[in-house]
Amino acid sequence: FWRQIVVNEHLPQWLRVGGEARARYEGFSGGGFRPSSSDDHLLTRFRLNVLVRPNAHLSFVVQAQDARVFGTNQRPIPISYQDKFDLRMGYIEAGNSESDPISVRAGRQELNFGEQRMIGYSGWRNTAQSFDAVRLILRHGGVRLDVFASGPVQIQDRFNRFVLGNNLHGMYGAIQGRRQRMTIEPYVLWRLSQGGRGEAGGFGRPSVAYPGVHIFGND
Repeated sequence: FWRQIVVNEHLPQWLRVGGEARARYEGFSGGGFRPSSSDDHLLTRFRLNVLVRPNAHLSFVVQAQDARVFGTNQRPIPISYQDKFDLRMGYIEAGNSESDPISVRAGRQELNFGEQRMIGYSGWRNTAQSFDAVRLILRHGGVRLDVFASGPVQIQDRFNRFVLGNNLHGMYGAIQGRRQRMTIEPYVLWRLSQGGRGEAGGFGRPSVAYPGVHIFGND
């Protein structure tokens, strides 16, 4: 953190860099209810962040990540443990999603809706989730609507990418009540995939829609 501040002091205002380092030791015993199946390991994660903002209504964001595991007995190594140096985020945002009435974000990014109960990046996981997506953000007063088309990025031995035919689209709204004592979040999510097996045994392309609403507030 100290190095991040020092570096940014010598950079122009339109360029900011940052980073993150995390190490976590964890393990388990009795995996699969089998004896002698303990696994203790060390998880490490390093991230490099770059923000380029030529003006208040245009920004470019890049995040590189290197996540590794040491000492695990699991083979193959779970994708939630390891993703050697790769691009986790890289997107352009036209408009300011926190203040402008209309903004568009396109590229590899995080999607977080409904306190991650519906869609989230799963930050506790060593590799975390990102999406290749196009996202329209509309704001008016205390109302916000996100409209997006996306594909979850899958970790691979080569450059990570989303798999064609595995898509998640949707609309997620947020309506804040007076004095922000209550928030109503209506949503519709649409999952499209391919290669699903039907009850008759044949393969098809499943298409499932999930409408709903999330309501929360303070007394």
